[in-house]
Amino acid sequence: NISTALASPGDSNFIPDSWPPSPDFPICLSSKGEVLARYGENIWDLSEWAGYVLKLRFSSSNRKDSPFISPANTEIFKQVVAYWLYGPKAIREPRTLHIQYEIIKPIFTHCSKQGIDATALHRYPSVIESLSKEVWPSQANTFIHLLHNLWSQREYSGLFILDPDGIAILTAMIPEHIKPQTAYIPPRIWLYQVGKLKEFLEDFEAHIQDL
Repeated sequence: NISTALASPGDSNFIPDSWPPSPDFPICLSSKGEVLARYGENIWDLSEWAGYVLKLRFSSSNRKDSPFISPANTEIFKQVVAYWLYGPKAIREPRTLHIQYEIIKPIFTHCSKQGIDATALHRYPSVIESLSKEVWPSQANTFIHLLHNLWSQREYSGLFILDPDGIAILTAMIPEHIKPQTAYIPPRIWLYQVGKLKEFLEDFEAHIQDL
């Protein structure tokens, strides 16, 4: 359902050949029909869809600051993102796909660090609690929404990360997002202050000779 001319009925990347897709299944094609990203690859280059450089990395890179993602969690991560592309109510915009990828990524890095598969996370309450520290409070609502969707659509996607009990534990542990207040004077008060200042200046000018 990606909104692009590079994925149309009849194209080799339009419908997966199996679920999960086979490793050689093409995810993204160029305008010339060249395969730019295959399901089995650990980096999907979706730049052709987005119109800017957009690469989704599902495994650890060689960079020292790259978070570790185990091979098992790499495969789970890819299946989740592929489901967002091909499941019911699939994502239409590459930017939205990228945002959801970034929001849910901490699950796979944290589970890899703890030595468990993300699909087994619901069996480890203590790991769920520690995961709450990896979630940005400002993204918590979207994060929880994505987990709810995976649970409710598990028969279609073939997996889930947390069940309702696990989601409840995580929700309770994520700190409340406090929005910063912006300095702001309501128009009514601003007009009152300007009026008073005008009266002060006029009064000052009327009596300046008396000083």
